[in-house]
Amino acid sequence: MNNADQGQWELAGQILSTLAEAAEPVSAIRLAKRLGTGQSSLLRCLNLIGEPPFAAPDALGWVAQVHDGERLMLSLTPAGLAALEQLA
Repeated sequence: MNNADQGQWELAGQILSTLAEAAEPVSAIRLAKRLGTGQSSLLRCLNLIGEPPFAAPDALGWVAQVHDGERLMLSLTPAGLAALEQLA
């Protein structure tokens, strides 16, 4: 695994943990700020771990992505919760 891949999986773990702690969906902008990462890095990671149609067709489906007006709202799916438990 190269450094870029490792960084993506570390960010994925941080996304899952943060969303698991949230009581309600979190905006992508707020999540990026909370994690100290850029929105482009966050969106690249969501393309791998999110749910279609906003993620790649073969994405893992760990994060639900819903547009609320112009905001992209994110929440953990049951598959994401299971993945988080396996990563712990």
